[in-house]
Amino acid sequence: MGGLVQDITSFYDSHNDIGGDPDRSNRNIARHWVDASERHGMPVRSEGFKLFSPGASLNVPAEHRL
Repeated sequence: MGGLVQDITSFYDSHNDIGGDPDRSNRNIARHWVDASERHGMPVRSEGFKLFSPGASLNVPAEHRL
């Protein structure tokens, strides 16, 4: 992953439609990974991808949170 997101519900990347809703963000991140895989040739598995959920919207370790 290229970067960490403090909270997906308050983040938004309009170019990739990632942020706000955790479920939509998971789908779009997985789609982005598949698209990137087609370019760099490294396999990815996107089935069941779930980085964020309504109860877990952070992916930053506690010691790095603002």
